[in-house]
Amino acid sequence: MAKSLTENANNVELGRKRLRDTSNETPESPSSIPVRKRQFTEQDQAFARIYDELADESSDVRLQAAKDFLQELAPEKNPSAQTIEKVITRLIRGLCSGRKAARYGFFVALTELLRQLYGPKSQHAILNMMTLEELVPLIVKSTRPEGKVAGQEKRDHHFGRLYACKSMIESSILRQAKSMELLDQVLEIVFNLAKSVSWIREECGMVIVEAIKTASQEKDSAKFIQICVEKLASGAILKTPEGVAIWLTAQTTKGNSTLKFPASAWIHDDPLHADNRSQLLKAMRDQIDTKQPVDSENGKAKSGHWQQSVNFSWEVVLARAIEVSDPEDTDSPKEAEANKFRSIWTGLVDNGLMTEKSSQERRFWGFQLFTKMIKTAPEWTIRFLFQPSFLYHTINNQSSEDKTLHEAAADALRKLKSRVKNSPDIADKVVAGLMTKPGSIFFDKLTKTKTLEEIIVAASPKSFAKIVDLFDGFIQKQRSKDQKAAENARQALADLLLASYRGRVKEAIDDPQSKSSIKPVLSLYLKHAYCKLRDEGAESATPRPEISASSRKMFHSRLSSCLAFTLSETKNPSKWPWFVVHQLHNITKSNKDHQLILDAEKEVHKTIKEAYNKAKALSSISPTEEKEIPNQAILLLFSLTLIQAYSGEPDAIAVLQELNEAFPEEEVSNERKYDQVLEILLSFLSKPSALFRTMATQVFSSITSYITEDGLDSLITILRQPETLAGQQELFAEQDDRSDGDDSEDELDSDVEMVDATGGAESSEDSDDDSEEDNDDDSPDEELQDFELKLAEALKTSRADALLNGNEDSDGASMDDEEMLEIEPKLTAVFRERRLKASKQKERKNAKENVINFKRRVLDLLSIYMKKEASNSTSLVLIVPLLELLRTSNDKSLIKGAGDVLKLQHSTCQKSKTYPSPSDVESTWTLLQEIHAEAQKKTHSAHCTSCSRASTLVIRSLVTLDASNYDRAVEVYTQTQRNWFSNPKVSIQPNFFTEWISWSAEFRKRK
Repeated sequence: MAKSLTENANNVELGRKRLRDTSNETPESPSSIPVRKRQFTEQDQAFARIYDELADESSDVRLQAAKDFLQELAPEKNPSAQTIEKVITRLIRGLCSGRKAARYGFFVALTELLRQLYGPKSQHAILNMMTLEELVPLIVKSTRPEGKVAGQEKRDHHFGRLYACKSMIESSILRQAKSMELLDQVLEIVFNLAKSVSWIREECGMVIVEAIKTASQEKDSAKFIQICVEKLASGAILKTPEGVAIWLTAQTTKGNSTLKFPASAWIHDDPLHADNRSQLLKAMRDQIDTKQPVDSENGKAKSGHWQQSVNFSWEVVLARAIEVSDPEDTDSPKEAEANKFRSIWTGLVDNGLMTEKSSQERRFWGFQLFTKMIKTAPEWTIRFLFQPSFLYHTINNQSSEDKTLHEAAADALRKLKSRVKNSPDIADKVVAGLMTKPGSIFFDKLTKTKTLEEIIVAASPKSFAKIVDLFDGFIQKQRSKDQKAAENARQALADLLLASYRGRVKEAIDDPQSKSSIKPVLSLYLKHAYCKLRDEGAESATPRPEISASSRKMFHSRLSSCLAFTLSETKNPSKWPWFVVHQLHNITKSNKDHQLILDAEKEVHKTIKEAYNKAKALSSISPTEEKEIPNQAILLLFSLTLIQAYSGEPDAIAVLQELNEAFPEEEVSNERKYDQVLEILLSFLSKPSALFRTMATQVFSSITSYITEDGLDSLITILRQPETLAGQQELFAEQDDRSDGDDSEDELDSDVEMVDATGGAESSEDSDDDSEEDNDDDSPDEELQDFELKLAEALKTSRADALLNGNEDSDGASMDDEEMLEIEPKLTAVFRERRLKASKQKERKNAKENVINFKRRVLDLLSIYMKKEASNSTSLVLIVPLLELLRTSNDKSLIKGAGDVLKLQHSTCQKSKTYPSPSDVESTWTLLQEIHAEAQKKTHSAHCTSCSRASTLVIRSLVTLDASNYDRAVEVYTQTQRNWFSNPKVSIQPNFFTEWISWSAEFRKRK
């Protein structure tokens, strides 16, 4: 008993109940024993896994699951009739599931299973397997919601029933039935769903349309399609979007002539006929023509609900309209049956969905339709897509991100540009659609995009030529008769063409096909810049309104910009400037329609003609390796100067005269007077034009090897001019007003180059030392005090005494009218003097900026020279002037530029391992002495570093000629070091000597 108590205590301690005494209980009867649950087989487990995978969100997983499912029911596995019925029921119920992607996976599995079991190639021989006729009741039963269910669940059951019917249709088993009654039952279910459930009607319509398309590819499909048509007539969805789609799809099938369509449903049995337009628009907009609400109870289809995606039937209608239209009759001015697409698109989409009275939702559909059509529409239909309402709402919504349909409009433009990139031959049609009325040549500006520019850049050569012709027409015939408005429009066209030209030419500037992009643009610009019609009475060809002088100047500027861009990209710089000159000469011959606008004296025309003949002779010279580049350079010089002369530039005539003198007719193919050419290039550099600067760079780069010391002296003279008013007068004696050009108003694409006084570096005012004239200027405070003193003296007040005594608090006595009149001339004189002084200060400042800018451009030329001629002994004459500029200039950009040129000379020689070989050795030793003299002057570290480089370069040149020259070089350095040690005023930096020692050690190793 103690043991029993211990056990109970342990049980209590462990929290377990006391064991129940069952000695007196009677055994349970057999009926009360629970039934044992059915055990799952391996096949059940496999099906459970497959059902789960059929609902997976990955399409690959679903497809693999469907394959595994069919293998489990393959004929060799002999599935039973019970198993077949069970899995079909399970699949139908799975179609009603809203879980993940169950509907799509179960649909594929059911469709393929029905084809495997009941299809013509079925190998199953299953005893007592359910028949096709039993499938329809099973579908109805399995997709009927039980009891009261939620709206979403009811919706899932409707979709399950539809997809089950779709499986039967797509599996093609309905044609295996003994009669068409089974097909009639399935279609009845689909049409009843379409009639009674508005939100599923589109899906039902798609099922029927796809079934008709599939059936039309097979034999004996007429009966099937006829049943669909009969169901359409009796299903009360005839005049709905889906009904129209079914009707049109049936009409497009083979053998449609045997089909019997419902009488009087559509006039001429054609929904697209012009007489049906209003009814078709109502049907497509889903507007039921009745005053009372309608539903399935009175036999009418419910009006469809709005959905985000446009109904598929719109695409069916438009595709049918394209199919029955005649592309050859697209220009007919009146509506005809041959132009159905144009009339359908205008009537249904532009006037039906995109009107001002349409809702935002319907306009959204309109944008969707445009996006869909622009992807695949035939080329001949493109121009009809750009209708007034569409263009208006595109511009309106794209212009602001706050607009409701901004993203829809933006997407339409993105798809439009994408289509042009894939089909570049349609670019001209798209541009015409966007720019011609009701479009706008300001489309890009209004939409704040670069749509037109990107489309023109992507155009094919053939299409681009048509676009240029279109622009030419716009330029000549303006909608507005106002001259100012016409000028603005013409400038917008020229700007757009220039931007597109840059985008097209950059990728293929030297491609032989690039001429198709370059020639049309240059020809358009030169025609409107320099030409006019000989017979201005020809109304059809005369520009209206007349092209003004300012517009011609603008076209000249855009032409210059094109050439400047081309020169910077091409390997043959003379090709396209010469093309412009030659083309202009050809179209202004006496037997042509155009003539030059240039109205000048005979001598001017004679000079131009002579220059043209010499340029023509240069262009006809057969190229040789030795003379090809110089010939191109001089031809470029002639061509660009001629272009400026055609525009009426006075300085261009003077330059042409110099060129004619420099290159006589008999010497046109011999070596040139390149020093004189250099003088002309310098005159071009003084002009604020990117084209002239580019041209000067190109020509100079071609003639560097022909430039003599006399030519370089002209560059040295510029570098040594003071950065003052006197320096400007010396440099620009004949061009005092060179910086006052009128091109500044064309801000976007004029070739005028805007530069500031500092060239991106810090201004010279930050330097510790000012220029000579800057030191003479009074400070602002002193200037103001001087002005107040003179003003007070003129007023005869105590203010003068106060200023002289340093007391500014005194107030002068008031004056009467006579005293005021008496001092008026004195006040005038005081203010005149102040204005003159301010003007003089501004003049000095501008002069300094002009000289600095000119020197920068000369340094650019010298950089080019050093890259090509660093080992030329002539380059040595540049060293001292550059060192002087480094030491004397206060402008940091000039200091850096001069140092870079000297550094470039040194590094180029080092890389090529070739050094100048001076013919006059004694003058070279003198040069070395001058360099050392420069190094001993008070200056900054950059100057000393450059002196050191220059010194070692010259010594290397001398030592290369004769190794014994090293001893004399040592003496030069020794003397310099003595001066530095003994004379405290010599501020040469120690690294000047350490670099010499390092160079000597390095040179010694290489010996």
